[in-house]
Amino acid sequence: MSKLKILIIADEVWNDRIHGNNVLTNWFTGFDAEFAEVYCSPGAPSNPVCTRYFQVTDAMMAKSLMGKRAGHAFETEILEMQASEVAPAAEPIPEKFYSTMKSLAGEPLRAVRDMIWLTGRYNQEALKKIIDDFQPDVVFCPRLLSPKLMRLEKIISKMTTAPFVAFTADDEASMMQVSYSPLYWIKRLLFRSAFKNHVKLYKHYFTFSAEQACDYNAQI
Repeated sequence: MSKLKILIIADEVWNDRIHGNNVLTNWFTGFDAEFAEVYCSPGAPSNPVCTRYFQVTDAMMAKSLMGKRAGHAFETEILEMQASEVAPAAEPIPEKFYSTMKSLAGEPLRAVRDMIWLTGRYNQEALKKIIDDFQPDVVFCPRLLSPKLMRLEKIISKMTTAPFVAFTADDEASMMQVSYSPLYWIKRLLFRSAFKNHVKLYKHYFTFSAEQACDYNAQI
């Protein structure tokens, strides 16, 4: 009997050196399954579980508006990840790019970043190839949902018939927020509307607590 194949869609790189006490590592170390991950950040993975990846980053997406489509697949070995801080094929963290982005932090910049992710061009051929080669049985989405992840999940949902399962411990769509920015609330209202439709994608939607699940049921 073949192992269960789980495709993970995540925002951050699965790197135990960067994210101590990594939840994915705690959940899946010793789990009898095969894993592949699509992730949306720079940097190399480092964990004892997953060896197949598709990486796409802010910089790739920005460049895709003018040229090369964003994202590429690569594989690495567990021992290789543990021995090195840089996987040979992973895009490293572009320090200058991200220091500039942080210096311009604010709601307008976040809106621009969202628009780049919503209009940038994915390398869908490479993405579909890794999914076709892997043939997932389940697509697992542990995250704080965002416009870029909604778009990515929709794209991948058209490439596989595997059921989607979501997990969040965060408040993804309620209006119980604090902000004095009109732009923030405009974005929040638009996102909330899209979120209510997007949850239909999931076969199961897990939350951190029963109280959170009741709150989400009331919202959607």
